[in-house]
Amino acid sequence: MKPNIFAIYLTEEDDGTVIAKAEIVGRPTRSMDVGIEIMDGLKRLERDSAGLFKVQRFLSSSESTH
Repeated sequence: MKPNIFAIYLTEEDDGTVIAKAEIVGRPTRSMDVGIEIMDGLKRLERDSAGLFKVQRFLSSSESTH
């Protein structure tokens, strides 16, 4: 059985900017619903961060596992 994953990654650039990205592996349902809520909250944080936090809303799909 392959796992169904909704992953959120936080990466820090050399200038200190933090970027949030999401990835979907398989066909998550409940975890995707929760993950989208978290990404929406991060998007609100982005507006208040004075450019130090960015959210990339693109969700890549993959059948591979980590």
